[in-house]
Amino acid sequence: MVNIRQAGSILLVGSGTGVDLPFLNPSSLIVAADISPPMLRRSRDRAQQLQLPIVAVCCDAANLPCAPNSFDAVVLT
Repeated sequence: MVNIRQAGSILLVGSGTGVDLPFLNPSSLIVAADISPPMLRRSRDRAQQLQLPIVAVCCDAANLPCAPNSFDAVVLT
């Protein structure tokens, strides 16, 4: 079990509408990845409502534009 509340950087794979965002540490670097631009917009909107800065990346989870071991935690629900 990873304590995502203490992670410095978090990759949120398949961020969708951002329902996981309230459970993440607001001081973490949060990268929200999703293949669907409309879902990323919803994630960004939810993050803005929560005053949570995120980096939204439109990509396929099988081909993430990140170096290996770039994150302290990965969330996939």
